[in-house]
Amino acid sequence: MGKRKQGIKRIGSMKGFIDGLRLFTAACCLATTCLAGEAPDTLLQLAPVSGIETVRVHGNDRGTVHCSKGICLFLLRLAPGSQTVTIHFYYAADRPFAKIEGIHVLDNKTGNSIDSDALQARGRLTMDKGVVRLRNHQQGVDWLVRVIDYYR
Repeated sequence: MGKRKQGIKRIGSMKGFIDGLRLFTAACCLATTCLAGEAPDTLLQLAPVSGIETVRVHGNDRGTVHCSKGICLFLLRLAPGSQTVTIHFYYAADRPFAKIEGIHVLDNKTGNSIDSDALQARGRLTMDKGVVRLRNHQQGVDWLVRVIDYYR
């Protein structure tokens, strides 16, 4: 038998995974932001990346994400300023997430992952059942966020 050709390289580390997500996000960022219906100058922007059926922004401080499988990946942007935003997560319109197991954050500006426990300790992130509250800071936020429901 001949040597087997190798197709796509397998991602062997979290760094490879993050690099792949960064490339994917860069390619989809403009299109998904337009699909989500957000103007570039709004305070809160949500754009679906993976596992999301719909995303809606209600004013400058509230959003809704529908994610039927309980694992969703989205782009979160907050304009510079000091405000608290609230994002509600649902499997379907009448079925909210019961408990969020974890949040994983990648800063699109620096490429660094951000520890959600550290954000909670500093009072910038709170989770309550299917609701996430994020307190913005003066520099704004440009994050790739993955949310996982406990009961998925």
